[in-house]
Amino acid sequence: MKEGLRALQPAEFYTRLYERLLPDDPEDLWTSGPAVDRALAWCSERSGAPFPVPAGLLPRALKEITQPKGEVPVPRADLNAPWPWRSGRAPLRPWVLIGRVAAGADCLADGSAFAGEPDPLALPRIAAWLAYRTPASDPLRPAIGAAISRLREACGPRTLFSLQSNYLMGDPPPTDVLTAHPAVTLVEDDVLRLRHLRVDPAAVKGPDDPLLDILDDYYDATLPSQVVPGGSGLPALADLRLLLSDDFAALGAHLACDADLAPGWEQYPARSVPHLVEECAETHRLGEDAAALYLMLLALPDPSDRNVKEWTGWKPTRFKAAVAELGGTGLVLSATRARAGRSLFVHGAWREHKAPRLPIEVPKIRLLPMADERRSLANMAAVPSGPVPVLFDRAWRNAQPRGPR
Repeated sequence: MKEGLRALQPAEFYTRLYERLLPDDPEDLWTSGPAVDRALAWCSERSGAPFPVPAGLLPRALKEITQPKGEVPVPRADLNAPWPWRSGRAPLRPWVLIGRVAAGADCLADGSAFAGEPDPLALPRIAAWLAYRTPASDPLRPAIGAAISRLREACGPRTLFSLQSNYLMGDPPPTDVLTAHPAVTLVEDDVLRLRHLRVDPAAVKGPDDPLLDILDDYYDATLPSQVVPGGSGLPALADLRLLLSDDFAALGAHLACDADLAPGWEQYPARSVPHLVEECAETHRLGEDAAALYLMLLALPDPSDRNVKEWTGWKPTRFKAAVAELGGTGLVLSATRARAGRSLFVHGAWREHKAPRLPIEVPKIRLLPMADERRSLANMAAVPSGPVPVLFDRAWRNAQPRGPR
């Protein structure tokens, strides 16, 4: 907590805040408590208004977005000054990131001092997560679409992560393979013993540029104590890849037209892609519910029994009937797997993940880049990169037998 506060404001700010919390008559502290209203008014005047935060999403965000392990940087040995108030390690504050995205086109505005420095690479994954965790017609979705458009307009080199030496494990791996690329530079911090690895998105050739795999390989080879995440409190490698992708642009456009969509969860294919449910039912001679369940298993990263019931609104009897019908075919297999939250799975290898990520069938990973086995992805639940209806279409097409060449 101390480090999180230090990263946001200098110690003098908190001293003055505590002074305003103390009532004019100190004895009132024991009867009416601290002068919260006065302190809040001063804090708002000094720091600016906070970004709007959709409180209903916070419990899930705190469960599905977690802080990477690591160490706090120390000041440079030649620094002739008191210990700096800036910690160098941004605290993970999902409510602030969500609030920025909820601000829409103003997501990169200066805003409150407690919102941290605006950083385009701090928000893409949060935007995709919010899009997946809100149903169509939710008033937040057009703002998410506007935020995505704003993020894609932002340009200029950005810090993906920072490097530091560990007094027990030594220096991080050599960076020659990284800095050989014209998009990558290393910048020495003038206060802390850090080197900031910065990448210019304009010099990267899209989400499939080999540089991004090289950066991920490098990050995987470091120790948690040798790297410091970017401004969001998370490594920004996946955010950069997402920001450069056509799917993310399509997601922004999709959300901008949210008013034209059928209200409710798009994860329910009978609502978002009814033509595919009809095609699937006809192809495999299934009822509509079993076909919808099959499409959810084919495409989505988290089709647990609980989630499916939430998305579809099915009562237990209807849900059990769909599971029984689909489970009686050869399209899926029935099994018991840890942390899956379901009994039906598509065929193929199974990949375990640690929380907050769920385990997943390997064939689905090519549809869900954020479900890949990378350390830069380990601290956030996997969600689709683009619109859910597009994901259903790709999953269904991929599941069709390939004809002779």
